[in-house]
Amino acid sequence: MPYDGISSLVSDSHGGVWVGTHWGGLAYRNVNGQWMIFDDPPDSRITTLLSDSREGLWIGTQNGLTYRHANKELTEYQPEQTALPLNLGTALARDSLGGLWIGTPWNGLVQYTATGEWKYYNHDEGISSLLSDKQGGLWIGTAVGLTYRSVNGNSTVYESEWPIQALESDGNNGLWIGTSGGGIIHRKANGDMTIYNTDNSGLPTNHITALATDESGGLWVGFEDGGLAYRSLTGEWTTYKTKTSELPATPNIKAIESDGTGGIWTVGEQAGGLAHLSFGQKNAPCTEINQTDCQNLLTNKRAAIIIAGGGNEQTNTLWDTTESLSNYTYKLLNQRGFLNEEIYYLSPKS
Repeated sequence: MPYDGISSLVSDSHGGVWVGTHWGGLAYRNVNGQWMIFDDPPDSRITTLLSDSREGLWIGTQNGLTYRHANKELTEYQPEQTALPLNLGTALARDSLGGLWIGTPWNGLVQYTATGEWKYYNHDEGISSLLSDKQGGLWIGTAVGLTYRSVNGNSTVYESEWPIQALESDGNNGLWIGTSGGGIIHRKANGDMTIYNTDNSGLPTNHITALATDESGGLWVGFEDGGLAYRSLTGEWTTYKTKTSELPATPNIKAIESDGTGGIWTVGEQAGGLAHLSFGQKNAPCTEINQTDCQNLLTNKRAAIIIAGGGNEQTNTLWDTTESLSNYTYKLLNQRGFLNEEIYYLSPKS
């Protein structure tokens, strides 16, 4: 790592993760755990990152915007050459036509179209987060609420008593909304809203700073005072605190990114570095095999079956030694890279 003060984080399609820092520039960690440090962009003060479908990387800095092409070439966009305001942005999002939305803290909303045209839209409140949807619209989070800009340019404002800190799709045309003080709001596709806070859920605090969904439809939540929570698709909550887990003791979780294999990458605002939370990762054996086999391992389906004591019939007998050996096998499969949902453990107790 070039610098512990991480500002932004984004994963790629190869199992790697891009890391932007406040003063140390850009870094990349590949699926094998190897780090690469880059001198680009020219401004080392990175504010936000966004990957695109062409395997390129948009890099927002304090003094402009840089696009890193898949072939490693750079295209720089300076404020004096474009519609970009100074002190560029807090948020980036792709538009439905291959362009880019740029949210700024004080200077409104900027669009860079797929045809290379720059457009500026005034926005009274500082923008904290952006999220594009499948209909070509754009959700905009601010200190006073939420705005939806449709594909034809019409805007609908939803006021909130709590500042909006994070936005995430629920995968069903709905929206997860993280607030500072009001917990999490789930807005379904039909407009119905449900609030989750410390009174009615497993949230330990109502001050939310980051959201991310995973491959199983669950929701990861980062908090202002550090720590994480996970809400499963069935509504069960699990909390990960810095005092009771191996998470760095750093406040204000800035970003959460899925690693594509059931785990997550997360960073705090201050010098807490990068943390990886894993649950029997598929990419664990990638340190011992070539890149082609590694990609096959990451993408192909597989399963392991453990049959203990004759299987899952209550009439069968499970001896203590058999149970101990079966549990050891289960843990061994986890260590070899099998996910929990890939292991079928059949015993009289299951």
